Amino acid sequence: MIRPTALVSPKAQLANDVSVGSFKVVHDDAVIQQWLAEHGIATAIHYPVPPHLQACYPDYANSHLPLAALLANEVLSLPMSPAMTQEQVTRVVQTVNAWAG
Repeated sequence: MIRPTALVSPKAQLANDVSVGSFKVVHDDAVIQQWLAEHGIATAIHYPVPPHLQACYPDYANSHLPLAALLANEVLSLPMSPAMTQEQVTRVVQTVNAWAG
C-alpha cells in the first residue's frame, strides 16, 4: 500500500505541474521497486542516507531525528522530467496506481 505525497495526474501540464515525483511506501519499498522495475519503471530511494547524516550537514550528524531516518527508507523517487511525453507520464501513473501491494 502506498500513500501518495504528490502523485502526478496523467493530465498534468508537464512543464508546470510535475514538480514532485516521489511517494511514501507504507510497507516494503523493495517489493514495489521490484514490481515497478518488472514493468519498466525505474525508481530510486529518494534519500538513501537521511539528510541529517549526510556529509554536507556535519552539524546535525549527532541529532536524533527518527522521522527523517524512517522516511529515508520509505520514500521512492519516480521518473519525472519536463521532457517526458504525456504518454510516459500516464504510463508511470497508471503503473503505480495498478500496484496492489
